[in-house]
Amino acid sequence: MPDTTTFSPAGLRLILLDADGVLWRGASALPHAAGFVERARLAGLRCVLVSNNSTKDRRSYAELCARLGIALGEADIFSSNHIAGPWLARERPGQSVLVLGSAQLHGSVAQHVCECWHAPAWLAQQGLSGFSAESGVYEILASLKPGIVLSGMDTATDYLRHSLACIAIQQGAELIGTNDDISFPVEGGWLLPGSGSQLGMYAAVCGVEPLVLGKPGLAILEQVELETGIPRSAMLMIGDRPDTDMALARRAGIPGMLVLTGVTGREAAESLSPRPLIISDLREAMQLLGI
Repeated sequence: MPDTTTFSPAGLRLILLDADGVLWRGASALPHAAGFVERARLAGLRCVLVSNNSTKDRRSYAELCARLGIALGEADIFSSNHIAGPWLARERPGQSVLVLGSAQLHGSVAQHVCECWHAPAWLAQQGLSGFSAESGVYEILASLKPGIVLSGMDTATDYLRHSLACIAIQQGAELIGTNDDISFPVEGGWLLPGSGSQLGMYAAVCGVEPLVLGKPGLAILEQVELETGIPRSAMLMIGDRPDTDMALARRAGIPGMLVLTGVTGREAAESLSPRPLIISDLREAMQLLGI
């Protein structure tokens, strides 16, 4: 097994940066984030954002980066929101899709598939605003038969939407998740429920195994290769999650740096096997890269 606790920058051309816990926490930029991206650019290294968060489209992510002083534009954004549509068009052509997630996720996916429903909009069209077993709701929910249920982060979800998803899956729809992150970090050190919490509920209720597009799956990495023309052999992954970011690096056969500014503490990081290269923050990454 290769040594995962050392790193050589030889041949490096592109750095994959996770967002939450690496570049920012909640709505606040983390120390050295802006400086890291700028110094990498000056050293001839391209940085791209690779986030499992499906709530924001490319434009929204680029606007957030601009507000935080991080020099990443729309072409540098590779979130599960961005890759979902192209992946579905390529791997599930002709399938209809029910989106359980943000309006921006629905908008991104709808550009690439023939039939695409956003759960809250469809429910509103049926005149459903709340769950009531006496109102014939089961028959109404069962009338929608999508080929795929795409589950993403949905901070405004409710029981009715969950019911619609579960009935669709039990009628044969394939369950696909933008990611299976159970939690995400916010200011104050708190962890809140992530997309994986909702995805896990659907899987458990319906007795199915979901397909996951986000990290540690390789779909994001494949889209980066397609759009940048840079092979994965010239990439480095920097992230804060062993089960997504570092697992992606291992699957892809690329080096990874586990940064301690997100959800993973030093004690937990040092107990991992195989143990990744652990860095305190992006300033330490700059030192290792010589930028």
